[in-house]
Amino acid sequence: MEELFQEQRYEECLAQILEFPETMPKEYIKRQLLRVYHAMKRPTNKAIRVFSDKFWPGFCLEKSGIWQIVQNAASITNSKVVKTDDPRMAEICFESCFPSRSPQWIGRSTKVLVLGENVRPSYSSYDYSFTTDLDNYMKRNSYYPVWIEHVFSSTQDLPPGSEFKVRIASLANKYALESLEWKDRRNCVVFVGNNYEPLRVSAIRRLVEAGIKVDVYGSQTRPLENKFSVYGISKVVLCPENSYHPGYTTEKILDASLSGANMIYWGGEADELKDLFGSHVHIWKPQQNNIIHVKRLMCNEPGPSHTAKAAQYFTDQYQVASQAATDLMVRVLSPYA
Repeated sequence: MEELFQEQRYEECLAQILEFPETMPKEYIKRQLLRVYHAMKRPTNKAIRVFSDKFWPGFCLEKSGIWQIVQNAASITNSKVVKTDDPRMAEICFESCFPSRSPQWIGRSTKVLVLGENVRPSYSSYDYSFTTDLDNYMKRNSYYPVWIEHVFSSTQDLPPGSEFKVRIASLANKYALESLEWKDRRNCVVFVGNNYEPLRVSAIRRLVEAGIKVDVYGSQTRPLENKFSVYGISKVVLCPENSYHPGYTTEKILDASLSGANMIYWGGEADELKDLFGSHVHIWKPQQNNIIHVKRLMCNEPGPSHTAKAAQYFTDQYQVASQAATDLMVRVLSPYA
């Protein structure tokens, strides 16, 4: 059905929807019918309206990485996109997984899930997705690691449309302003996190039992406005992911590397990070002796290229993810362009 919708073959699209098996959720069928009818009746050369809902507190669509992707795709499709606060008027609806601020209704829009958590998307509820999954799920998903939005939200003081390398440089500079020389940094491991996941607790306890000082911050311990003030004055940052899955990478390793600290990492990008940072990152391995490696991190001063390598790595990763996300967004916009 989706290929027919892309090609604006709406009559064939409707016929296919009506042939959906009875096991298909009725709400899904109804939403697809409304979606096609709306596209059929929509005037040409009209701005494509975009709505967002269920995002994390502080999210601003017009200042997000998602909006940059939308603008890139709009340029390719020669279309104009505008934000709307009325979900009933939207052609495109972006949703995440936080509580909704709008009344729940079936709607007629193309629904795009933006998911930073390590769970799989459901295509009975959504048409497309931006997730941390590497598979494109038959051209419906684009790999979009959560650290991208972290960089955009941390650099909202920059003009809209600023290049990603400029944003990374700005974020690195914010860390540099709060950072100490290596010799003046605290000889400890610092952890910042709001989720007391068992592996994290185990790692912290093992470090403490070995006589290594660990400073712990987060909403459940010591709330922290930002990481700048503690990462840049510590020699080692403990940055395990929330869970393990190929491609699932949050902002933890990005922030730690830009701060100029050495890192303890556990997650789905271990091999890539070991290749990049070498002896300045230790991959935590449960059931093995990690302590000797952590003690070496305390004495192993990163060179001046440490943050530069991190900035280049994440910029390169963004370019790949951004291109794939733009290609997917072109598919989303095309029926309305």
